[in-house]
Amino acid sequence: MEQVLNMDELKRLSQNQRNQMISGLKQQESMVSSSDRDVKLIAYLQTSIMEAADRCLQGCISKPGARLTKDEKNCLERCMNPYNKSCELLQRLQSDYFNEFQEY
Repeated sequence: MEQVLNMDELKRLSQNQRNQMISGLKQQESMVSSSDRDVKLIAYLQTSIMEAADRCLQGCISKPGARLTKDEKNCLERCMNPYNKSCELLQRLQSDYFNEFQEY
């Protein structure tokens, strides 16, 4: 589950490859036992971020290429920003929860 791709790498993947990656992440997520909430949350976030990245790529990339243009980068940043902020918030809440839990 430690596979991390940047937007340039995602752009080079075909739609079919991105769909396969999302399917693989969803399969990994479903294989995690529901009792392991932390791992399940991480798997869910990975899947959600990959799906968001795919939607943003489809909306922001007008033509294939090896590198992102300045306009494409700006569009992707604006598109992904809400997802990134949500992930940061979830991480902070989870950290606060575990810190509070350890005090007892």
